[in-house]
Amino acid sequence: MGIRRSKIIMIEKELKNKIPVKPGDTIEALIHDLTHDGRGICRFDGYTVFVKNALPQEKCEIKIIKTGKKFGEATLIKRFNNAEIRAEDQCPNPSCSGCSLINMKYDAQLSFKEKSVKNTLNKTVKIPNLKVSPIIPMEDPFHYRNKASFHLGTSDNGSPLIGFYKPGTHEVVSCTQCSILDKSINELYDEIKKMIEGNPAKFNGNILDVIVRKGDKLLICFIVTKAGIISEENVSSLTKADSIIETPLKTDRKATDWKNAKLLKGKNHTMIKTADLIYRLSARSFFQVNTRQADILFKTAIGLSKINKTNTVADIYCGVGALSLMLAKKTEHVWGIEISKRSVKNAAQNAALNDIYNASFHAGKADKLINDLFIKKKITPDVFFIDPPREGCEKNVIELILKIKPKRIIYISCNPATLARDILYFTAENYLVKRIKPVDMFPHTHHVEVVTVLERP
Repeated sequence: MGIRRSKIIMIEKELKNKIPVKPGDTIEALIHDLTHDGRGICRFDGYTVFVKNALPQEKCEIKIIKTGKKFGEATLIKRFNNAEIRAEDQCPNPSCSGCSLINMKYDAQLSFKEKSVKNTLNKTVKIPNLKVSPIIPMEDPFHYRNKASFHLGTSDNGSPLIGFYKPGTHEVVSCTQCSILDKSINELYDEIKKMIEGNPAKFNGNILDVIVRKGDKLLICFIVTKAGIISEENVSSLTKADSIIETPLKTDRKATDWKNAKLLKGKNHTMIKTADLIYRLSARSFFQVNTRQADILFKTAIGLSKINKTNTVADIYCGVGALSLMLAKKTEHVWGIEISKRSVKNAAQNAALNDIYNASFHAGKADKLINDLFIKKKITPDVFFIDPPREGCEKNVIELILKIKPKRIIYISCNPATLARDILYFTAENYLVKRIKPVDMFPHTHHVEVVTVLERP
């Protein structure tokens, strides 16, 4: 009996793990939900399949392109009906698919992001009745990006190709006008594309990337295999550009040689203005790509912090000082901490540009600087602002902040998953989650910024 029972269990397990579809299958599917990045979800005998550009309640014909143990992937062949939340075609570059939510009406995008933040946090942060405030929308959710990185590839016929990477790959997709890029960047892109595609013998393989940044002026930076690729004739053909820089690779071709960048036209920087401040940025400076919404994000974070002129503040991962300088106008002193020496130099320059002298900027690892500036000197800033990269805050940085025990922590996150993980560290040490406020910084994509307020009782 024991052997027979084991055999039955084995057969049942094999049937349960059997994948009911295979690559190449063409089938009809009803989409019932969306993944965190906006792909449609359908199921066959309990097996999950993800479909790009398919929305809930749409019946579709799909083709299976990949299967795995847990889920499969499919391409959309055609839709038999359109969901109520489907927007009219707003993107002329469907093969790019960087804007994973652009097929949805904007109100539906906002609802999706708000729900996504709630689900991610509630799944990890086990706090009864954890509430997420309504998301702050963008007034005009098009043509907001102030920076673009175009990549160079080679087409099937061997000619150079300029555009964006397909998500998750290094395959270059040629594009036309982009719905989220600043209109002036789109116009300049047309000139760059004409220049490169008009001279394949010269540029094929010799230009790797083209960075375009929009401030008060339009700046282009060509990343090239060696110096001297961009000629005076090329410069004169780019009439929309105010500044042009050529930056070669280092001799080992493994990194960009920024020290030997050559200014071919204009200035090596541009100025970006917000409602209250002005910032000087180079081609490679980090700054929020959505200038209009960045102002709203930072003002939201500052408003929730309850700071006043008697407070001192630490701004961890401060970048070029965008938030620090806004904080300095409302506090006694701000310490900005950033690992990039270049960004710290830019932050100090930006402070001087705005006549701000109560902000100090420090370059180095966050844990070392927190220890040196605060723990060793027994200084406790009233509020810590944390704005880490997508990977979230390093655990040792959190441990040091918990050792300092500030009254309030404002955590600005671009990744709800790592935010949820880090909230657990703080709540384990008796910090309370007082407010969670999403801000739509990146319309038409699945990305979202979240401001979280943590307080000691």
